[in-house]
Amino acid sequence: MKKRLSLWWEALTGGILTLLGFSGCDAIQHIVNPPVEYGMPHANYKVLGDVTDPDGKPIEGIRVIFAPYGNPVEEHCENDTLHTDSKGHFELDKAKFMFGWVDENISFLAEDVDGNENGSFKSKEIAGKDKVSVTKVKEGDGRWYTGDYEISTQITLEENAE
Repeated sequence: MKKRLSLWWEALTGGILTLLGFSGCDAIQHIVNPPVEYGMPHANYKVLGDVTDPDGKPIEGIRVIFAPYGNPVEEHCENDTLHTDSKGHFELDKAKFMFGWVDENISFLAEDVDGNENGSFKSKEIAGKDKVSVTKVKEGDGRWYTGDYEISTQITLEENAE
């Protein structure tokens, strides 16, 4: 009788818990194997800098190619093209999907593309931690959003002798 009563009680409580949506393994499963989330690592970044001549005068009309994975000479879908304003300044705000980024491969290529209009200058590539500053200005959420970054540089172009 006691065994029959125990089986009846287990079936009744198991049925009630099942109807209420409780399951024995779900709580443990979420700890051992967290649920899959849809998304991709991403960050917001601001790229900014100034282009000047050797005397510190700003140069307008310079094309600046920002290459987050290095090699600005090759056309790459991740590269961005910017142009300097009348104060020699360039700036870009962008959200970016990331794969192992931000690192020391960031580079810039500055090219004089307006001819003699604002003077004639030699092209110059800037790369490396000592010439490109990467600063994390906001922490991420610990999941897909990795934070906000500011990437800045100062480029000095030499005059073209030709």
